[in-house]
Amino acid sequence: MPKITAPTIAEHVEVREREIMDAAMRLFAERGVRDVSIGDIADDVGLARTSLYRYFRTKSAIIHAWFDATMGPIIDECTAIADDVQPAAQRLERWLDVQLDVLSDPSNHAMIAAALEADDMTDRRQGAIAIQHQALYATLEQILADDRPVDDNVRARTIVISGLLRTLTDLVQHGIPPTAAREQIRVAINAIEPVADGEPRLAAAPNATGRS
Repeated sequence: MPKITAPTIAEHVEVREREIMDAAMRLFAERGVRDVSIGDIADDVGLARTSLYRYFRTKSAIIHAWFDATMGPIIDECTAIADDVQPAAQRLERWLDVQLDVLSDPSNHAMIAAALEADDMTDRRQGAIAIQHQALYATLEQILADDRPVDDNVRARTIVISGLLRTLTDLVQHGIPPTAAREQIRVAINAIEPVADGEPRLAAAPNATGRS
């Protein structure tokens, strides 16, 4: 039995699973998911392959666990933002800030790409990840609807914004600074949401140096 390095077995398992997910993220970013084996991940964290199987049996299981660990808190935060009493423009700004924090991290890009490219990803796991994304973008629909029913117009704008966020990922991956990429998202969103109560939907970022 592996040496317990945390106060309880449950905490030990949580720590070890996090180490495995972090190692997988790093290796996927360096080589791509298809060129990384379970054995490579085990070697990186200093485990025998049979020991790693106590935690995850496949790469897709690691990816799925990462999405569960990462997306749950993000969905909770975005739900709280959508339910807030602030004007919709301010809630949209905060919602986008959350997405940028995730999408500007290259390690997260590696796991998102891995979910699309892993050759052992089961339909069940793909479906579970899709449900998480649907829950996330339902909060955006709620913000854009602004206390009105979600109609086709809101759904269309949600799809456009989700596409812009995928483009943001590409920009950051190609070396565009996150602050500059975020400003381009502001410009694009103002093009499809030109005014809110006579004012631009999103205010311009001050000097494009960080969050407004």
